Amino acid sequence: MSTDREMICWLNSIEGLGKSAMHVLCKRLGEHAAEQLYGMSEEQIRILLTECFGEGNKTQRLVDSVLKAGRRDPAGMYARMLEQGIQMVVEEDEAYPARLRTIPDPPGVLYVLGRLPDQEKPALAIVGARDASPYGREQARRFARELSMAGVQIISGMARGVDGIAGRAALSGSGGSFAVLGCGVDICYPPENRDLYDELKKQGGLISEYRPGTEPKSGLFPLRNRIISGLCDVLLVTEARLRSGTLITTDAALEQGREVYAIPGRISDSFSMGCNQLICQGAQAAVSPEQLLEFFYGVRGEAPEEAQLERAKCVSIRKSLPQEEGILYELLSESELRHSRDLLEALSGELHHPVSAGELKRLLMKLILKGYAAEEGTGWYRRAR
Repeated sequence: MSTDREMICWLNSIEGLGKSAMHVLCKRLGEHAAEQLYGMSEEQIRILLTECFGEGNKTQRLVDSVLKAGRRDPAGMYARMLEQGIQMVVEEDEAYPARLRTIPDPPGVLYVLGRLPDQEKPALAIVGARDASPYGREQARRFARELSMAGVQIISGMARGVDGIAGRAALSGSGGSFAVLGCGVDICYPPENRDLYDELKKQGGLISEYRPGTEPKSGLFPLRNRIISGLCDVLLVTEARLRSGTLITTDAALEQGREVYAIPGRISDSFSMGCNQLICQGAQAAVSPEQLLEFFYGVRGEAPEEAQLERAKCVSIRKSLPQEEGILYELLSESELRHSRDLLEALSGELHHPVSAGELKRLLMKLILKGYAAEEGTGWYRRAR
């Protein structure tokens, strides 16, 4: 007997069975719809689908797809998926992203390689032209790197151009880098982003609503854009022509109630016309990463002081670390060295219990290995970022 998750995996493997059609079938068959469909004869399947969707070529193709899927072993399919390291997250799961629950058409299933974005941390989606100009590429890199360093999660589509640049730059920070694909998560597309794909599996996440093995097709990408915007708090458009696929994501973000920022450009540049038009229509002009830090962390002023930015980054990184490591990280300073004796006394005070020298050394080594601390001479330490 297959489990519920195995049957959900099988149901989602049926080519041509979209979310709305699946909803109709589940409503018609009731509880354990997948098991019932899997156990039906060819004639029963034909009658059921004709009653639900009427006669025609589309229904016949769906009948053929269900019959083809019926030759697959649900338990074997699910086991192979797990062996590849792919998680399947459904709407009923606690791990399902809270941000996606609020959008008009949330995906019923997500397949994940790596991890999902943290629901408690801020998230920024960065989108733009595939054949971006040097200006657009540099701004995508700059915003992704600095916001990620401040603990903001960066969402992209891993496409050529801006998406790939932003995704790579975000890997250098503590926020995390995530890509929503227009194919199965077991497929790297485009192939030239293989290095990013491999790093995202280890340091971030690859996400798709399409079952493993789904090849990239042009019709799948516009639909996945609603997930890119749905996973973020803010959408940043770096470059876009007036008639650009990037603006599909912008439309989805606005429909979902997300904040939209656009990087302004010269009025003579075709790559900036879409961004400039968005600003004219009410989008916020993104003139610096610090401006977005103000949105996420409440840092005041268009040109906040360095101390304010440092504090915003510190708070975010501390939240991303285990409690004791986070407290120790906050006790360190980038500008001043602190001796282990002082750190031992301060950490004991913060934790309200004595901390041994060995325990302090262990915590410091963890921070050093994660790139958050550095030792400058015997017993002297500073914050690395």
